[in-house]
Amino acid sequence: MAETGLLSADVITPQGAAEHEAAEAYWLSLGSFAAPTLLLGAYVVWAAGRDLRIPGALGWGLIAWGAVMLAFLRVSPALLLPVAGVLIILADRRETRRSAADSPLPAAASR
Repeated sequence: MAETGLLSADVITPQGAAEHEAAEAYWLSLGSFAAPTLLLGAYVVWAAGRDLRIPGALGWGLIAWGAVMLAFLRVSPALLLPVAGVLIILADRRETRRSAADSPLPAAASR
């Protein structure tokens, strides 16, 4: 199951070694998700360096995208998309709790 993907939707079915190399090259080409994922990672690093909050919705999107890719594709680096999504969600929740604790509103409401 890990070799063919959960739902066996193998888009490129290589027959020989040359076709197998072409199939691997496709996933690293302009049509792949490598460039958008690298750009997203660069944005997250840039925003974190400036203490900007990364929205949790971005993490949920990565989890959904990774789940679909894992269901239809062979074992690939797409396995890391849900992991990245969970980390973004956890960071967003921690930041939300931190900003709620620093907010003057709870102190004013208790008067």
